[in-house]
This record gives sequence, C-alpha cells and structure tokens, in this order.
Amino acid sequence: MGELRPSDNGVIPGAARRRNQYAPLVALQQRYIFPYLDRLQSETLIIWSKDDPTVTPEQGLKLARLIRNSDFHLLHNAAHAIHIDQSEAVNPPFCSTANF
Repeated sequence: MGELRPSDNGVIPGAARRRNQYAPLVALQQRYIFPYLDRLQSETLIIWSKDDPTVTPEQGLKLARLIRNSDFHLLHNAAHAIHIDQSEAVNPPFCSTANF
C-alpha cells in the first residue's frame, strides 16, 4: 500500500484514512484468523453487502473460499450494517441455516 498523503488542507482523504485506520486489524486477521479458516468443519453462512464501503465483495468471496463448507450470499442496497439495512433479505437464509 502506498504512503498516505494529506490533501492541501492537511486531511487524509476518507478512503485512504479508513484503510490506514484498519491496517492493524487486517494484519491481525491475516496472521491469526485466515490461516485457520480451512479447519472449520461446520456449515458457515456468509452474508455480504455489495455496497459496504469498508469491505469489498471480493473480500467476502475470498473469505468464502477459505471456509470449506460456506454458503455465500451477496446482497445489494445495504451498507456495513446489512442485518439492519436488508433484514428482510438476511432473515430467510439465516433462519434456514440456524434451523429456526
């Protein structure tokens, strides 16, 4: 990742600032979580948003590929709080997976 450069007013642009803010969390995920995801044995439901400004659909697909028995759902018109923004779309796959 390139160096962050403030704009003329000294403020780092929004997307770049968010990437910088989450860099330590991403490093922790890559070291302590991702290497172990292929060990998961249980069915895993992954519900992702196409419009989440913090994580891309490609990142969700990568996660789904790392988890052997995963079921990936990509929803539109929702931000990071997909369970709130699209509850009517989230509830059916969640309830059927959870056997409700």
